[in-house]
Amino acid sequence: MGYTVIPTDEFERLLTKLARKYPKVVDVVEEYFLELECIKGNVPGDVIQGTGSHLVIKTRHANPDANRGKQGGFRIIITVVVTENEIYPLSIYSKNVTEKITKEEILSIINRNVLH
Repeated sequence: MGYTVIPTDEFERLLTKLARKYPKVVDVVEEYFLELECIKGNVPGDVIQGTGSHLVIKTRHANPDANRGKQGGFRIIITVVVTENEIYPLSIYSKNVTEKITKEEILSIINRNVLH
């Protein structure tokens, strides 16, 4: 059994905004979510250190609208609640617009959207 993907309100808002400029980002995200729902074991990506007890992972995705590979594409930040088999997408951004998201911003999103 894979994970259940539960997008946060923050993620949905950012995805909608990004899709105005890059419509194919929605397809990229849907494909990624399907992959997550089938994973058994560790979730691929780069673990972001310094987020306390939260398992936060950053993944890189190509931007088909801009003909860019992963380096200039999208970043998706997720948190994984292993005990519940749940993944919460927290943020998405285009690398050519936003360089990175801070740990403080990530923890703020978790506190507002995941820990009710």
